Amino acid sequence: MPSIWPLEVSNTLLTVWRRRRIKDGDFERCFSALSALPIETDTSATLEQVINIARRFGLTSYDAAYLELAQRRNVPLATLDQQLRKACKALKLPVLP
Repeated sequence: MPSIWPLEVSNTLLTVWRRRRIKDGDFERCFSALSALPIETDTSATLEQVINIARRFGLTSYDAAYLELAQRRNVPLATLDQQLRKACKALKLPVLP
């Protein structure tokens, strides 16, 4: 995962907790489950690479970071975002359904 993944996931979890969509116990269980995942973060992308991809495809820098990593490692990308799916198609990069 790009190095922003832990921040994005933790922010999502905090947001749903603050909006009272999950209770404290559920928060703790989700946090523990996420922490236990064998996720490897990749810090190889440069700001220039991410910005160039974002500008080329009209993506956020967050989405461009995921696309850059998938392209560099030649792995499929899992997304429901239509703009990101279009960028994958243009790069002939597989998208998981």
